[in-house]
Amino acid sequence: MEGEVNVGVQDSTRGLEEDFGGCSKTLGDTWARLRRLRLTSILTSILKSRERTWCVVMVTMVVIVLSRTLQGHTDNLPSLYARDNVVLWDLQQQEDVLKRENDMNGNLSERWTDAANNTVEKRALRYVIEEPDLCRRYSDLEIISYVHSSPAMKQNRQLIRNTWGNLRYYQYIRMRVIFVFGAAKSADEQKKISEESDTYRDIIQLDFVDSYKNLSYKGVGALQWISEHCMHARWILKSDDDIVINVFSLVAFLKYYAAWETSANGAPPSKLLCAVWWGMPVLRGTGCAKWCVSMDEFPNSTFPTYCSGCAFVIPTYLAPRLYNAFFRVRFLWVDDAFISGVMAKAAGISHQPLHSLYELNHHLIEKNMIYGNRLFCHHPGAAGARAKWWPRIVLKETRHLPNSSEEVYS
Repeated sequence: MEGEVNVGVQDSTRGLEEDFGGCSKTLGDTWARLRRLRLTSILTSILKSRERTWCVVMVTMVVIVLSRTLQGHTDNLPSLYARDNVVLWDLQQQEDVLKRENDMNGNLSERWTDAANNTVEKRALRYVIEEPDLCRRYSDLEIISYVHSSPAMKQNRQLIRNTWGNLRYYQYIRMRVIFVFGAAKSADEQKKISEESDTYRDIIQLDFVDSYKNLSYKGVGALQWISEHCMHARWILKSDDDIVINVFSLVAFLKYYAAWETSANGAPPSKLLCAVWWGMPVLRGTGCAKWCVSMDEFPNSTFPTYCSGCAFVIPTYLAPRLYNAFFRVRFLWVDDAFISGVMAKAAGISHQPLHSLYELNHHLIEKNMIYGNRLFCHHPGAAGARAKWWPRIVLKETRHLPNSSEEVYS
């Protein structure tokens, strides 16, 4: 029976992959958790139905899993309130949440963290395209955003340059975007990348094979580059290239959050800000498609607490500490679990949950991002489908700003 469930799920989740895109690893994690909770038979019947209402399936799965995953957390999760049209956390009980989080995670095994047993060569990544002076040209930079891209995804890069990463809005958000990816597949592709780089000066290309199993090197490379060239920025925003981001409200939120953190604790923000995944199981066997992780790759049964890989925010001063952790842990190709989980744990960096700022169902973008307070929306598929929402976000967020003009709204 278990085998039949796995086969049915594998076939059905292929149809879901496009909707979940960069966040779809969570779908595999979710199904494994549901299987352990003996709820797969119900959801399998939904998945096999002719209607295939994917958004309903997604909501059903996520609600069930999170209700169990956060059991023991929900009594102490901070309440939400709205201020200046940005959803914020009331963080008075955050220490209790973090204590529960640490108790759930436990410690990584000695075998895992002992550098003497590390079988993977650790070295700084070599640049193909570096752009060392990019940040120096912006002395008042607030946010440096690194976007996971790939050599062939120029259309997605161009969309970001034309929307939330557009320098037209720099006076309001003080943000620059860099696109991080690996080696080209051919000399012709490299020539096109070099021409694109000469035009926009926003590409950081590293010398590794650009493949799914090498995604983590993009995050490591970005942290390396920021640690070397962009430490005067206040925040780091990590994003995939199929995310819609309300950068105007993000800036407002970060300003308020930093002021609260400094006032409450007498110190600058010191956590990763994101949608947090607690106690997610490591997927084994044959029913998890490309997300299966072997015992040799990661021996623990659950990942340490980590961020949804769609987007997260890091105080920039933590970048060198997080980057240096790369040399003390074994490489893991599951990039969000590795960068914001394994490496963050080794660096002693914890997480601040901000689930209310994320919309992972792009069918709800109008309701929850245009008319609501969500800041991040994963929106897979063609770039044009994402582009249509940007003018409405701009209109919503910039009409009250000083020195706005017709140019801002175009």
